[in-house]
Amino acid sequence: MQTSSLVRSNEISPPLVTPLISGEHKYTGIRIAPAHSGLHKTIRNPQSLSGWYVSENNISPWQWNSTMEHQKWLYLTFSDTSQDLHPLSDIFHMKIEGTLRMLERYLRALNSLANREKLDANALYLSASFYDESGNFYFLNPQIAQLTQQNYEQLIGTPEKNGTGAIGGQQEILPVLANHLQLQLLRNSNQASSQTRTPLHLHTQLPQLNPRIADFLFKQVNNRLSSSRSDARTAARGRAARASSSPFADKILEFADEISLWLDSTVFENIHLEQAEERRKDANAAEQAIRKREKRRNFKKNHGSTVFISAAALLALAFFASPFVKNAFEPDITVGLTPVEVIELFYQSQNSLDHEAMNECTSSSAGKAYINQVTTLFVISRVRQGIEMKDVFTPAPEWVAAGQPELKDTSFVFGITDLNIRATSENRQFEVAFIKWSTLPPKAEELTSEEKMAEVASTDEVQAFRVKETVHLIDTSKGWKIDRIERTHYEPYDFRTAMQSR
Repeated sequence: MQTSSLVRSNEISPPLVTPLISGEHKYTGIRIAPAHSGLHKTIRNPQSLSGWYVSENNISPWQWNSTMEHQKWLYLTFSDTSQDLHPLSDIFHMKIEGTLRMLERYLRALNSLANREKLDANALYLSASFYDESGNFYFLNPQIAQLTQQNYEQLIGTPEKNGTGAIGGQQEILPVLANHLQLQLLRNSNQASSQTRTPLHLHTQLPQLNPRIADFLFKQVNNRLSSSRSDARTAARGRAARASSSPFADKILEFADEISLWLDSTVFENIHLEQAEERRKDANAAEQAIRKREKRRNFKKNHGSTVFISAAALLALAFFASPFVKNAFEPDITVGLTPVEVIELFYQSQNSLDHEAMNECTSSSAGKAYINQVTTLFVISRVRQGIEMKDVFTPAPEWVAAGQPELKDTSFVFGITDLNIRATSENRQFEVAFIKWSTLPPKAEELTSEEKMAEVASTDEVQAFRVKETVHLIDTSKGWKIDRIERTHYEPYDFRTAMQSR
């Protein structure tokens, strides 16, 4: 954030507060918007938009009369307001002790008003607050202040974002007051003009500043107000007032109590060079922590949904891919197995949906139809297990052993039974016979997209076939592999009749 200084109200034109005359009547006028804004048509009811006049012992309505145009600007007119009215921002041009005294009195007046009217932290703006030479305070109605805030920037601009979250675009009055108090301390110490930014922690530029002041303002500006550093004197002073107050009023009163303590102590201390360097070091560390926090916040704000989706996708990928890669750096499963053992492993792996083992048992494209079916069912099983939290797959041997129960919840039965492997007269060639069971639709073995696989539904009807195949193997450096599968017999198997005949 670039350093800036508040403009005195008597340095702007047209004036923010000025005497206005209408006929025989003299008013105090407060500038609210350009005359062409049409705002006078919006705020027509003074009774419903009354502000407040707060003296030491009283809170009463601060009633405006009407609107008037003056030098191409629209003004609210007041007939009973002090002629020496000033915007609260003018207190930041006083000597620091005067600023602190006025700010403490203002905060206590604001505390009384917030308690009585049940105001929250977003209800008031600095542009809505005024004072007179007698120490009385005036507050515009929040609705008017909200409408006119954008026209107040000539006097006191909305604090800019500085990449750290300090103030930023937020308009809560306490952090704004703390920010301008920081600017005044820098300006009064001839620091502001030489800086390209306002430090988050004043000790980076003003190590001689009372640590209690520097720390408290740092927390206020960065929205981390904490009462942990308030001592027994502060607590005793504020306990009774806080008993029935709102959280916002608590913060107001805490700020006022802090200022009272500052006025009882030394604002700028005499310290040696080593102590100054230590304070700068601590302040820089505090600033760095705030910047890291803000970077994380901005990253989450700008990329949070993308990160979440990416993380979810990576988790899903790991969930599905883990069976494929868990043995990537291990020897092939077929190393050391006999040809019959390799064939048995290939076919029996259908019952456990172990497509990885089936892949390792083959070379080239042998057995791809079987592997595709198993892979499809594996994906379906994992997806539905993740969504429905239940297992929808039953291996064929288990379903047959259970008496072929009725299927529920579109579950799947799949696998083989009655596996028989016999060597033929041809070298490295075997005849394999088995019964194949499935509730997969016929085209499932043709799918290659996991998205399409996940959409496959069970036929809800178990089909069985007697199958005979000739299996050819080759001897490789990774063990025996199935090189080719030729189907020699395929017919439906009436398992229900066979079951009844037993």
